[in-house]
Amino acid sequence: MSNDTLPKQHPTYPHKAALAEKLVYADDGVIYINGIHKRDLDVQTEIANIRRSSTTEVSVQFVMLSQIEAIYGQDPSLIAKTANNPQDSQTNRQEYLIRLMRTAAHKGASDIHMVVGGSKTKIQFRIHGELHLENETTTEEGEFMMSALYNSMIDSSSDSDFNRGKRQQGRLRKEFAAKAGVWSARLATTPAESGVAMALRLLYKRRSGRPSTAQLGYLPEQVAILNETKRRGKGICIFSGSTGSGKSTTLECLLSEYSLETGGRRRVLTIEHPVEFPIEGAVQTPIIDRNGADDDGVAAEFASSITHSMRLDPDIMMVGEVRSVGSARAAFAAAMTGHGMYTTLHANDWLTVFDRLRDLGITDSLLYDPTLVRCLVNQSLARTLCPHCRIKFSDHSHQVDDALGARIERFCTPDTVYLRGPGCDKCLGGINGRTVVAEVCSPTRGLMEAYQKSKFAAYDYWKAHGGITKCSHLTRRINEGLIDPAMGELDVCLLDTDELLMA
Repeated sequence: MSNDTLPKQHPTYPHKAALAEKLVYADDGVIYINGIHKRDLDVQTEIANIRRSSTTEVSVQFVMLSQIEAIYGQDPSLIAKTANNPQDSQTNRQEYLIRLMRTAAHKGASDIHMVVGGSKTKIQFRIHGELHLENETTTEEGEFMMSALYNSMIDSSSDSDFNRGKRQQGRLRKEFAAKAGVWSARLATTPAESGVAMALRLLYKRRSGRPSTAQLGYLPEQVAILNETKRRGKGICIFSGSTGSGKSTTLECLLSEYSLETGGRRRVLTIEHPVEFPIEGAVQTPIIDRNGADDDGVAAEFASSITHSMRLDPDIMMVGEVRSVGSARAAFAAAMTGHGMYTTLHANDWLTVFDRLRDLGITDSLLYDPTLVRCLVNQSLARTLCPHCRIKFSDHSHQVDDALGARIERFCTPDTVYLRGPGCDKCLGGINGRTVVAEVCSPTRGLMEAYQKSKFAAYDYWKAHGGITKCSHLTRRINEGLIDPAMGELDVCLLDTDELLMA
């Protein structure tokens, strides 16, 4: 239904004001329904009434709220809106939310966003890193759905009741996760200038074979370093990157591989807040958060849990995140006693990890010990092109702005570069997934001595001894036709980044 072919309200049917935001019966014989209300008893009754009164065949089509409003907007005198619309029951809202999560899971979404603002609530799925509009409803109904989700479907929450004026968080209860077809889900809400925003991160139990680090996108040279780190079994391996960069997925794969490779003869123990993915063969322990959303309370529990877990005889430990002085010192203390330690840290690149750890109170004598700091990884996720509808850069270079075109000509092999296509039945708008683009460093004495001179001295030493930057990794994937240069620059870095850092 486009604006050019927009139908009008059926001229003889008396539309009910109370249902104006849920459906409209149009003169083309179609009942257009906002999919959010498909199970609403009033909507079902209205469909039956329309079909009984009609002398022709009537069909049903589910559309966005804005499309219903557009039909009514052609002749608003035929419908009088009312502020006292009957609302769906909480049970109906729960059923809709479960269907929404099931649909998101089927489409491979990582997150569901619900943003209440102005006159509408927008519901979006994040798929392959991009937001796609799934549905929309009224502001009032959006808040009712958020309240139903938070108050009746979430546990381990920061407050007992939904409050649109507070930042809140929680975890989807197991019975609802099972119905929705996900392993779990994390909820976070925040007040927004014109309303409230919610994000629901969907966590999946892997249905098929677990991908290897190479299948995640790591280069063979990088996989060799990660495998060597696993074999050593001691020291700290730190993964850094932005939120949503796939750090937890990589850790899941690495630690599951370790359990399988050792035949279950080595104990893997994790400390997480909350437990995100099931790791085969591991003992996974959640942080017991006694202070709700208080970050200091969570940080204290991380430190206490690390110290206590050393008494549980682990071979390898994984700490979900080093976020405080206490947890950083406890993690290094565990590594110094011979335990292998994997953890994550928020940092822009692998070299910045040293600065972050120093800020967290780790002394230089520990930082510069390559037998203790065994591996540093920084990763991003870049969207990958659909091989069925991608288009050659050499044939469509006019579609690229001059600055990007110059960088492609200078840093890539233009004849092998592909751009995002129009989309087809095998992809979503020209995108078929995401791949890791990363930097992996195994510190040595020479690197640590260079770092003590300066950060850039360490960077130069690392590159001179085979270090592969994210920019180089990205360029390699672009030259393979896997990533669109414009998307790669947006997801990872500009193609001239390495040149900017040259001595």
